[in-house]
Amino acid sequence: MKKEKTILILLIVPLFLSTSFLNTDHKKYNFTSHEVEFKFIGNVALYGTPEDCGMFSPDTVVLKGVLSGREDVVKNDFVTYSGTLHISIHMAVCNVIRKNGEDRWCTMSVDGDGPVKTELNLDTANHEGYGYITVEYEPSLGKFEHHVNGTCDTHEMLEEEDNVPNNSIATIFNGYELRGLKKVAKLQRGDYPADTGPGGTTTIKVKY
Repeated sequence: MKKEKTILILLIVPLFLSTSFLNTDHKKYNFTSHEVEFKFIGNVALYGTPEDCGMFSPDTVVLKGVLSGREDVVKNDFVTYSGTLHISIHMAVCNVIRKNGEDRWCTMSVDGDGPVKTELNLDTANHEGYGYITVEYEPSLGKFEHHVNGTCDTHEMLEEEDNVPNNSIATIFNGYELRGLKKVAKLQRGDYPADTGPGGTTTIKVKY
């Protein structure tokens, strides 16, 4: 009986120690989560400007979900948040088509909906840098619905459909500077200043 008790104690002690180390490690790294929404309202162009294609009614791209990251980083380092967010793309793209030996303006309507891996980097040094965001779709995340149509060359529109979302200009938030996060060291709840540029306006909301 005494021998069995000794074995039981030896089994419990390593389990207790490993659990303690896990809890300490979790507290040490202090991962924080935020529900976010990034929205672009406007139009984009592969050639010319949206106005050249007569696009005056804005479309939207919305990226939202929960990002998590370590906020207790070394001074002057970057805070990196990551997570799987949902992106919804409804965006018109100005382009050019060759007809009868002449270049003419045309449009492509890009629609996409599904999950994307997202990474957001913030500069804790509060320099002139902005928030920088990237997105990437992988088949393991689930199905991504996408379609492209319009008045441009059929072959080129099929190529663009293959590009959605990882290599399409219509995705907006892939390799994108978020100027509304200028001099922001870490995310905090609230609405950030809207950034209006030639193509449209980007807004950022942090719900918690």
